[in-house]
Amino acid sequence: MYIPPSDEPLTRPATQRTPPSAPAPARAPNPPSAQQAAPAAAGQVKQPPPSPNELCRFQGRCNNTSCTYVHFAGFQWPGSADAAAGQQAPRTHPAVCRYGAACRDQGSTCTRTHPEPTQQGGSSSALVVVRSKLFGTSMYNRLRAYYGDDLAGLSNKVGAPVSYVEAEDRLKVQVEAARATIASDKMDRILEDARRSVASEYNELSIVGSTRYVVEQGCLIRHVLTGREATSLFAVGASRDAARQLKAEMGDVNPHFMKWSGSDGAKFTFETPEAAAQAFEDVLVRTGGQKHALWSSLQPFIQGQREATMTQVFKVQVTYDLQCAQPLQGDNRNILIWRMLAPFGAQLFDVKPFKGDRETGKGWMHVRLPSMTACTDAVAALNGKFFPKLCRRGGALEVALKDAEFTACISARKFNALKDQLRAAQQLHALSWLELVLPQDVLEGMASIKLCVDPEEYGAPSWADIKVELVDARKRVEGILQGTLVVELPYTKRILTREDMLVLAKKDPAGRRREVLDTIEDVHGVVVVAEMESSRLRMFGEKPTIEDAMREVDGILASVRYNSQVTTVHVSAAAAAMLCGSQGAQELAKMVLETGSSSCQLVDEQGSVRIKVEGNPASLMNVQMSVVNLEKRARQHNKQLRELTDAQLVDTICPVCTYEVAPGSRHIMEPCGHMYCQDCAEMGVKSAVEQAKFPVVCCKAGCQQPLCLEDIKMLLGPAAEYDKALDKSLSLYMRQNAGAGVKPCFSANCKQVFKGTALKFECDCCLEAYCTSCMCTWHEGQTCQQYQAGLQDYSASTAWVQQHTKPCGRCAAPYYKDGGCNRLQCGSCHSHLCNLCSQVFASATECYAHLSAVHGGYYDK
Repeated sequence: MYIPPSDEPLTRPATQRTPPSAPAPARAPNPPSAQQAAPAAAGQVKQPPPSPNELCRFQGRCNNTSCTYVHFAGFQWPGSADAAAGQQAPRTHPAVCRYGAACRDQGSTCTRTHPEPTQQGGSSSALVVVRSKLFGTSMYNRLRAYYGDDLAGLSNKVGAPVSYVEAEDRLKVQVEAARATIASDKMDRILEDARRSVASEYNELSIVGSTRYVVEQGCLIRHVLTGREATSLFAVGASRDAARQLKAEMGDVNPHFMKWSGSDGAKFTFETPEAAAQAFEDVLVRTGGQKHALWSSLQPFIQGQREATMTQVFKVQVTYDLQCAQPLQGDNRNILIWRMLAPFGAQLFDVKPFKGDRETGKGWMHVRLPSMTACTDAVAALNGKFFPKLCRRGGALEVALKDAEFTACISARKFNALKDQLRAAQQLHALSWLELVLPQDVLEGMASIKLCVDPEEYGAPSWADIKVELVDARKRVEGILQGTLVVELPYTKRILTREDMLVLAKKDPAGRRREVLDTIEDVHGVVVVAEMESSRLRMFGEKPTIEDAMREVDGILASVRYNSQVTTVHVSAAAAAMLCGSQGAQELAKMVLETGSSSCQLVDEQGSVRIKVEGNPASLMNVQMSVVNLEKRARQHNKQLRELTDAQLVDTICPVCTYEVAPGSRHIMEPCGHMYCQDCAEMGVKSAVEQAKFPVVCCKAGCQQPLCLEDIKMLLGPAAEYDKALDKSLSLYMRQNAGAGVKPCFSANCKQVFKGTALKFECDCCLEAYCTSCMCTWHEGQTCQQYQAGLQDYSASTAWVQQHTKPCGRCAAPYYKDGGCNRLQCGSCHSHLCNLCSQVFASATECYAHLSAVHGGYYDK
């Protein structure tokens, strides 16, 4: 869709065609051919060169003698003098360039035919404004992520500078009239691709330790990933051909989708973590157990991963003989050792081989195991045992504890800002078995922070005695690595908004430095990270310097707010028509330069055209005087405003309040594109989250499409509200998947989540062990009944709950019926229950049908 300039007629004049009964005169092409020069000399009127839109679409295959569209030199009409003489009409005239006279490569690289531009001011060289369809702010953020903050990549695709008009929620580009349709089609295709990407988006977030969860549309938790589980595999540096080869090597497990990111590599995303693990195993087995040259270790694609979280790594070293008593015969040592340690929790990608030493005849591998208990059990079970394919005759396998450490990787900039604090923490503890290992000098890249446990100092039997000191030391280090979180400015008590983050994170014209934050870093010696999604700052450095930096940020934002006051100035239809014409952009740019304002934009507020001005109070008054002069000039050039309204394109009735949506207070949901009032959209999302109705969907009749994460974040407001929504969604997921073994850690102050049906669970956050059957501390050598018998009697409240309540058949939450019918709805997982037989149903209709058919009625008899 494009809008012509104000000095151009809205309708295109009809092309003059020769009546069918009259003979069709041949149109003179550029340059004219010899056959066509004679009729022209005989007095036939030469037609002016047509516009590129009037080129014959059949080109050399045209057989219509009445065709009045353009045909170039070398083309002969069927039935002409040469054709009547029995000669074949030539069909070799060159193809026509679709850009016509507006082609920028004409005369250089483009080899197609170009008509001459019109000499009488035709519309082929006139500039027109092309506007895209309406789309939401979340879509705009996605376009900025793909094509840069200034949409430079999008401009390269369209072939002209593309800008975003915030007041209209559209893209705008100014191109030649000949390319208007092409530019409009390109922008529509780009928006559709971005909308499909928004519809299939998901996010992987880190809770604590090695536990992550996958959030899909509607803020719904789809998977909980523990340990080394992943839904995505990444091939570092893989070319497009190599990515296709890897996809073929994955066997029958095909990825949900594959995305190639140029020199970065390729990412393969699967429906479930089990499918991702199976695909990775297929690749290793098909390549003989050796990792592909372009394939990294299994790593999840995590957005916003917490660098401060220290992950535990426990390793055992397996030493074997290079010359074995029994030949391998096609078997691979990696797979043999993995199968040997699989009962202790090892995965195939946890096995890391090293080159053997031919002098000693020994080879070794390092294998990661999930916990220290698994390491000690593996050493006790396998060390000193004979395996024919791994040991020589009379030899034995050596399995020993390699190391136990907690590791975190942070950027070099953050490490240098936190170096003094980390070295102070390094000297706090005087434990001989625990060491905080810091790199010496890191100028670029990543720095690895490690808490190393020396197994020779404490020994395997005393592992339970050191857990408390180890957890305290890890929390102290993680507290330093997390930095200082800034959500609210300390002096003005203002909560940071997305607009504030855009001001702080704005880059210079070269795109290399952040104009505000990088200057603050240079002056105060701190590192400032802008978390755009959650609208908060995270600062790293000493406490006094962080306070100085926060004071400067507060002053900068106060100054920006003073110089960024916004007002609107009404303009008449005549002035608006002038600003909508081909010279409108120059008029607004001139107004900005003369008045000293920050920006001037033309907006449409409830059918009234206004100029939206941003600047300080003095510049706002100057704009009003400039508009008075503009009105005087507009009366002399009275032109009608021709602007398509939003009502012609989309439904502007809010589905919540059923009133017309005001242009200044609308919110467009993605990916469905339906329009809401801003207040109604916020109320609807907050209500759905409050009632834990996930996924959050569009409430327009007949839509029910889940909303994208970006819209939910914006409508919920502060980042803390979004975190609460994720907590509720995660709780709902755990209640609905209690049968699959998804549970929170039983420790009171631990946020870890685990998955599995094993009887013993060892938390990698609090390092405690629990019995998953009775949900108590692990009782080695005792059954649950024996352990419970040793505990004190239950309290009176616990006894009452056991006597008067029933467990939900889905999530086991207790419920109590105090009257009414026998159809109940669980307040925890929202399932519909039959009170008589505890059967679970998906809807109230199914439950009532069950009560009527099985129990003979809805109420107690």
